[in-house]
Amino acid sequence: MELPLTAENVESVLDEIRPYLIADGGNVALHEIDGNVVRLKLQGACGSCPSSVTTMKMGIERRLMEKMPEIVAVEPIADEETGLELNEENIEKVSSVFYQDDVYTSLVLLDYSYFK
Repeated sequence: MELPLTAENVESVLDEIRPYLIADGGNVALHEIDGNVVRLKLQGACGSCPSSVTTMKMGIERRLMEKMPEIVAVEPIADEETGLELNEENIEKVSSVFYQDDVYTSLVLLDYSYFK
């Protein structure tokens, strides 16, 4: 059954997906609907998980588009509360700030908790 694109319907579909995300320490929140584009915030472990792109595209986006075909895109937004986006540039920034001669110390300081 197809649903119209509304915040309530997006939340309803997200509620179907949430138990799987929560089981892995994450969650998802609707940030906004802009025309036919849905923007979501991956939270907790989902925000920093290397598989978050796959989760977004193959899981969340696919399910939302099945239920609401008028959606043209589902986009993740940065969760400013959880830190920096995990990418090469930010790893270099953090490692340069915390770099020590002691390799072990550098590895401990370059913890994924600095990233979302």
